[in-house]
Amino acid sequence: MARVQPSRMGILTLVVGLCAASTVCLALISVRIRMTGSDEFTFMRWNLALAWLPMVFALLLTFAWRAHLPRVAAILFAALWLLFLPNAPYLVTDVVHVGTPWASAPLWFDLTMFAAFGATGLLIGYGSLYLVHAVISARFGAAVGWSASSAAMALTGVGIYLGRVLRLNSWDAFTRPDTLAAIVHRRLTNPVGHPELYPLIGIMVLLLMAGYALFYISTRAARNAVTRRSMHGLSR
Repeated sequence: MARVQPSRMGILTLVVGLCAASTVCLALISVRIRMTGSDEFTFMRWNLALAWLPMVFALLLTFAWRAHLPRVAAILFAALWLLFLPNAPYLVTDVVHVGTPWASAPLWFDLTMFAAFGATGLLIGYGSLYLVHAVISARFGAAVGWSASSAAMALTGVGIYLGRVLRLNSWDAFTRPDTLAAIVHRRLTNPVGHPELYPLIGIMVLLLMAGYALFYISTRAARNAVTRRSMHGLSR
């Protein structure tokens, strides 16, 4: 496949679209609070904020690459992006809270709300990966870009498992590094002791990769359509 190189207008369109989707999510939370008088799901606001971190670091990485900043800056932004990337698709797993509220709300409303948050989280994650993919492809070639993207999705699946099942988060890499290292060490030294780990992570990784492939193809198709339309307009 061709290398991905999003334009400035394309990046701006992506960010504006994600901001609009996030605004809808926040509006749904506000409506639920007014409807029930309960703030039980306000943690979703924090989860959404965390989901935006990989996009922020992906944008910084893109800027560092295009502005020819020192390599250490690009490495730092890439590392932070990868660390916080699981926070975006993690929003999908919050659907487990559906049906277990303290305050009653219509089931259809909660399903809509969690679906909106999950879809927005996925799009933020895929959008940030698309930007990082572009930088890696430009620097090392398309094959390395796709390999790195696949590896990132695999690590994201592990990160989601650590967050949803073991209740860890990206901040633990800074606040509780010993705890995080101990858990990872136990899983690696006794892999057969946790048989549920492999199918769960495997399914998540396959779904994440399939979703990103669809996102990539759709984004490229939309960009090509805009390019053809512009060229057709100029040729008139």
